[in-house]
Amino acid sequence: MKKNTSILIIVLLVLALLVTGILLYSEKKGRKADVTDLNGQITEANETISSLTDTVAEKEAAITDLNTSVEEKETAITELNSSIEEKEATIAELSSSVEEKETTITELNSSVEEKETTIAELNTSVEEKDSTIAELNSTVEEKETAITELSSSVEEKEAEITELSAQVEQQSTQISTLNDGIEDAQALAASIQSELDEANASIEALTEAKEELAQNLADASAAYEASVAQLTQEREDAIAVLNAEHESKLAEIAGTNEQQIAALEMEHAKELAALTAEYEEEIEALNTEHETAVSTLNSEYEATVASLNSEHEEQVAALNTEHEEQVAALNTEHEEQVAALNTELTETAAVAAEYEEKSNGLVVELEQTAAAASEYQEQSLAAMAELTQENENLNAENESLRRENSSLQDKITDYEELTELLYLRLGERGYTVNDDGTMTYTVVTGDTLADICKNCGIDYWAQKDRILNMNDMNDARCGNVIFVGQRISLPFLEEEE
Repeated sequence: MKKNTSILIIVLLVLALLVTGILLYSEKKGRKADVTDLNGQITEANETISSLTDTVAEKEAAITDLNTSVEEKETAITELNSSIEEKEATIAELSSSVEEKETTITELNSSVEEKETTIAELNTSVEEKDSTIAELNSTVEEKETAITELSSSVEEKEAEITELSAQVEQQSTQISTLNDGIEDAQALAASIQSELDEANASIEALTEAKEELAQNLADASAAYEASVAQLTQEREDAIAVLNAEHESKLAEIAGTNEQQIAALEMEHAKELAALTAEYEEEIEALNTEHETAVSTLNSEYEATVASLNSEHEEQVAALNTEHEEQVAALNTEHEEQVAALNTELTETAAVAAEYEEKSNGLVVELEQTAAAASEYQEQSLAAMAELTQENENLNAENESLRRENSSLQDKITDYEELTELLYLRLGERGYTVNDDGTMTYTVVTGDTLADICKNCGIDYWAQKDRILNMNDMNDARCGNVIFVGQRISLPFLEEEE
C-alpha cells in the first residue's frame, strides 16, 4: 500500500512538472499550437506513467506471488526435511529392532543347542544307568552262584560233622559244640535278619531318595544326575556291605568249625583208648540221639538256608522291579522332556521365521522410504534451482526497476522545479491553484473569459462548457458576461478531449 501511494505521489509530481513545463513553454512561445503540443506530451507522459504504474503493480504482484511461492517451497522443503528426518529416525528404530530380534533369535538358537546338548547328556546318562543295571544284575547272579557254592560247602561241612559224630568219645563235646553251633547259627540268622532289616531300611531310604530324585529331576537335569548317582552308589554300597558281611560270617563259621574239629580230633585221640570200653554201651544210644539231633539240626539249617535264599531272592526281585520302575519312570520323563523341548524348538523356529518375515518386510519398507526420500530430495533440489533462477530473474527485474525509478526520480525533480516555477508565474498573474486540481481567478477591469483562459494556457473554446458548468453560468441567460471582483473557477490543466 505504501508503494502504491509513493507511485501515485510520483505520478502527480511528474504531472505537475509536465504542466509547469507546458506553461513555461506556452509563456515563452505564446502560441496555442505549442500549448497543444505540450498537452500531447503531457498526455504521452501520463500514458507512460500509467504504463509504468501498471508495470510496477504487475512487478509487485509478481514479486508477491514469487515470495509466496518461495515461502511455499521453503515450507515444503522444511516439511520434506522433517519427513526425511522422521523416516531416518524410523529407519534407525527399525534397524535397532531388527538387531534386537536377531539377538533374540541367536539366544533362542543357543538355548535350543543347550537343550539338545542336555538331551544328549540325558541319553548318555540313561545308557550309563542301563549299563550299571546290567552290571548289578550280573553281580546278583554271581552272588547267587556264590550262595550255591556256600550251600555246597555247608553240606560238605555237615558231612564232616557226621563223620566226626561217629567218634563216640566226642559225642558230648560234639553235642555241646553242635548246640553252640546252633546258637551261633541262630545268632547268625538273627544277624542276617537284622542285616535284612537294615537292607529294607536302605531300600526304603532308596525309595525316598528315588522320590526326591524324581522331584529334583523336574527342576534341573544336574540334580537328576546327582540323585541317580547317589541312588546307584547307595544300592551298590548296601549290596557290597551285605555280601561282605555274609562272606565274613561264612568264613567265621568255617574257621570255627575247622578249629573245633582239629581240637576234637586231638582230644579224641587222647581219650579214645580210655573211654572206648566205658562208652561202648552208650555209643548206640548216643549215635541214635546224635542222628536224631543232627537230622533235626540239618532240617532246621536247611529250612534257615532256604528261608534266607527265598528272602534274598525276594529282595533281589524287589530291587530289580524297583529298578525297572525307576528306569521306566526316568525314560517316560526323559521322553516327555524331549517332546517338550522339541515342541519348544518348533515354536522357537516358528517365531524366528515370523521375525525373519517381519524383518524382510521392514527392509522392503525402508528401501521404499529411502527411494521416496531420494525422489523428494531430487524434487527439492530442482525446486531450489528453479527458485534460484526465479530469484536471479527477479533481481534483474528489480535492478531494471531501480534504474527506471532513478530516471523517474530525476524527472520528478525536474517536474518539481517546473511546478514551483509554474505556481510562481500563475500567482504573479492572479491565479490560485487549489488542492482539488482547479484554479481560481478574480476578475479585474478589462478581463474576458477567453483572455483569462488564454493567460493560463487553457483553450477557452475547447473547455467552454466545462468552465461554464464549473461557474454555474447559463449561456442562454447571461452568456459569458463576467463582472469585476467575480471569482472564476478554472481547470488546472486543459481537459483531454
